[in-house]
Amino acid sequence: MKKMIAAAFFALLPLTAHAEYEQVNLTVFGMDCAPCAHAIHVSMQGIQGVNTVDVDLNTGLVTVKLAPATAPQ
Repeated sequence: MKKMIAAAFFALLPLTAHAEYEQVNLTVFGMDCAPCAHAIHVSMQGIQGVNTVDVDLNTGLVTVKLAPATAPQ
């Protein structure tokens, strides 16, 4: 029985879906000034794989949109 389950698992393994994140929303507590928001924007923008960073000082929400992953060649 265990061999059948293992065989079924390995047979279905190539059919698994690959998911990736497109956007990450973060809540930053204690961000209460424009220089803080700017520092977060600049530092997050410098991370490899990040397309855009939107920082909302009023709500403390940081939205990071990620670059699509490229397949290894």
